[in-house]
Amino acid sequence: MCTLLLVGWLMPCAARTAQCTNTSDCTADLLAALNSCENVDIPPLPGSMPWIVTPLHIVCSNQRITLHTGTVVEAKRGAFKGLGDHLLHLDSVSNISIVG
Repeated sequence: MCTLLLVGWLMPCAARTAQCTNTSDCTADLLAALNSCENVDIPPLPGSMPWIVTPLHIVCSNQRITLHTGTVVEAKRGAFKGLGDHLLHLDSVSNISIVG
């Protein structure tokens, strides 16, 4: 992994572009990109389709996640059943930036 030191912060310097191969459930593809421990670019899907996902658990610190203009990340119907369910779960990670 390529790492860049900026003012005391370790930041991955590579960016990975997420791709969705199954538009009815993009979870596996998006998690593969998010858990690569690289910066991640999330582009809009063709035809303004949303990225349909089940709960996403991010396990890597020191990431910048960029949602490009027009990108929509949407909860998969029926995948969130509990009152405490949430789209993004960040546990024991630090230095995460979500922009866009």
